[in-house]
Amino acid sequence: PPPPPVPPPVPPPPPPPTQPDVVAPARKLQEDLQKDKGRCKTKNIALLNALAISFRHGAWEYGMLREFDAYPGMAVECAQACEADAASGCRHWEFDCKNMNCKLYSEGGYEEDDSAQFGRDYVFLGDTAYHHRRLKEEEVAKLTVKKGDL
Repeated sequence: PPPPPVPPPVPPPPPPPTQPDVVAPARKLQEDLQKDKGRCKTKNIALLNALAISFRHGAWEYGMLREFDAYPGMAVECAQACEADAASGCRHWEFDCKNMNCKLYSEGGYEEDDSAQFGRDYVFLGDTAYHHRRLKEEEVAKLTVKKGDL
């Protein structure tokens, strides 16, 4: 007997409808800010000053707790994340305009200056309120006269 007829191949399903890329404008702004570090620096200085968040330029070395992409919140998001994690040990935060990354640090380590040679002049560095309070308490303790010290 002859072989049964072969059914025709099933056509592939139609492609899904295309959605407009709503992320593209945000991604483009992020890329633009990364390319123009000066604009990123100016924008973050204005944001931090407007919210009275203390910062300086430089970097922190050692004791990193975690790192994350901080766009679109940038330095403000980084500072707020460290404050929120203060109970878990966050003491210092660092936001880098060159890659839009935030790094959170624990106690220990040391501060690097804002050397343009190493690009640290585009890095925002700050400390938690807990860290400032602890440093003040240590300073007061050193100045406190104890019975028998005189």
